[in-house]
Amino acid sequence: MIVRLSRHCLEGNLAERARQCIDSDSSKTKTAFVPFSLDTAPVSGVIKSNAFPVECPSEVYQFEASGFDVKGAWSKLRQHIEGKPIVAALQRGKIVAMGTLDEVRRAFADCLRSDIIRVPVTDNDLSIPDGIVTRMFTEAIASGFAAASELNLHRHDVLWEPRATSEAVAYGTRFQIHSAATISLRRYAGHQYVVVKPSIYATTESGVAPDDDQDKELKRQILSRQWNKKFNDALNLWRNRLLSKGTTVVEFPRNTASPFRFAVRSVPIFAKIGDKKAKFPIKLPAHFGSSVTQNGLRLPEPQLRFSTKSGTGFALDTQPIRGMVGNRPFDFTLTGKKFNPEVRVGVVCPGRDAPALSRYLAALHNTKAPDSKDEYLLPYPGFAQAFGLPLDVPMPGDRGWMEVSGPSANANVSSGATEIARNLTTAVRALRASSNPDVVLIYVPGRWKSWERFESESETFDLHNFVKAYCVQNGVTSQFLREQTLTKPYQCEILWWLALSFYVKAMRTPWVLETMEPDSAYVGLGFSIDRSAETRAHVVMGCSHIYTAEGLGLKYRLSKVEEPTIRNGNPFMSREDARRAGDNIRQLFFDATNRLPSRVVIHKRTPFWRDERENAKDSSKGWRTFLTSRWSR
Repeated sequence: MIVRLSRHCLEGNLAERARQCIDSDSSKTKTAFVPFSLDTAPVSGVIKSNAFPVECPSEVYQFEASGFDVKGAWSKLRQHIEGKPIVAALQRGKIVAMGTLDEVRRAFADCLRSDIIRVPVTDNDLSIPDGIVTRMFTEAIASGFAAASELNLHRHDVLWEPRATSEAVAYGTRFQIHSAATISLRRYAGHQYVVVKPSIYATTESGVAPDDDQDKELKRQILSRQWNKKFNDALNLWRNRLLSKGTTVVEFPRNTASPFRFAVRSVPIFAKIGDKKAKFPIKLPAHFGSSVTQNGLRLPEPQLRFSTKSGTGFALDTQPIRGMVGNRPFDFTLTGKKFNPEVRVGVVCPGRDAPALSRYLAALHNTKAPDSKDEYLLPYPGFAQAFGLPLDVPMPGDRGWMEVSGPSANANVSSGATEIARNLTTAVRALRASSNPDVVLIYVPGRWKSWERFESESETFDLHNFVKAYCVQNGVTSQFLREQTLTKPYQCEILWWLALSFYVKAMRTPWVLETMEPDSAYVGLGFSIDRSAETRAHVVMGCSHIYTAEGLGLKYRLSKVEEPTIRNGNPFMSREDARRAGDNIRQLFFDATNRLPSRVVIHKRTPFWRDERENAKDSSKGWRTFLTSRWSR
């Protein structure tokens, strides 16, 4: 308490002296952070992976070149190496590259400012999935595979067969389907692996690639039911296509006596799976041991808690949809007590799209049989039957339905996007004032696609993010719905998704985990950087979703990170920022529950640096803190 009061009340020299005292005290009590560990259990099975051991080059070329210290340097670098057997990247003000020495020297002859030297590749370089060296090595090995096996290469990591094997239709366009594999480089437990993930690559007869929505739909149609046997068959086809028995040496560039060679083993790694309830444990053959390098533990599906249909007790199930259909949502007793006895939806939609959208939303009241994921999905019974309370959806012309206009006919990308954003936020504000719905549905027609996002030297704009941020700041829960969703084939899945979204965003709770500690808080941290700002003037915003153990959202907060540190393009909190985050978690939990948490789980997508770990822990004295992170490409 004294620490928080000193930070809030003191100014100038007194504030600085207090900070020094706090830092001095913190440095005397460093926290020992313990990694997660798995309990031992009898082995009940073995899982085959798609990760193949690889020995990577130990060095890359490095040199200095003029003209790469200004904005647009990456684009300029790509122009220098386009069409050449070279992979290169910018790292700490210098260029790192792979290729033959003569080819690299010729490519940068007009701007070379130093000798080209070899520098070692460290374990840390290879431990970052989206790091500079990892990406270079991925592109080099994928290029080597493509050259050796007469395959095409898309981007830097997707290999695909030149000959199509089938056809499929997505949103009215017919595509040729080619067998493909995504190549990635990963480091597990101190060792390097090439991960081969079977996939597909699609083009029209004229060679045009699908857009993002078409690509997702094609992969849903073809890959969503590629379970263990089919996946394993596809993996074996690619293993035989790329690798020889034993060890395959992949050279980049191929047939150049290059020093950049990857030695890939043809046998993937395996994991032995333990099960504390195993009735018949197995013993692995001795010759199997060298490939079984990982350990896993079979865990039972977590139980979810629902209300009974009478509202007088609770029921348990491991499948959320089955649990709701067979019982009632967890907070059903609130419905019976006339607390929010319905879910009210407001709609923002262009006038010309109102009839089609109105007909589509009417389907939320009707039944729909599964047309996808039939091994998991149950029939959609209608909103009232699923959730035990009515869904109030307005009709066009009602007070809860706001019409918006699109951009002017002569609007360019920037002005059109700004106009749409202004019209949408104005409609949301008017809807809140007129009917104050539980959740606002924002319909985005396909003809607005060219205005949904743009990027210039001074600005980056995303319509979805802009409108979502406005809604968060004004206490409005929102749900985007795009025109193409109305015609997707798997409508039962979509109706369940949309209905559940409306229920949850109306601040209702469909189910909770049965086994969580009651005084736990779960915090998700994310960061956004204004990359158009001047160097050292980035504006970094931290977002935190805070949940109780029952899955109840306490607060979605936007707050400025005052003293961010940028490492490898990713933002990290300073000591003071981490302290403030811990204080905010404490306060938000107390405001919502009138008690302090006994346990806090904090998750973010980048590692926790020392200042973040120590000071988040320092701010959370009195509770147990668990820090989890996940790198994402």
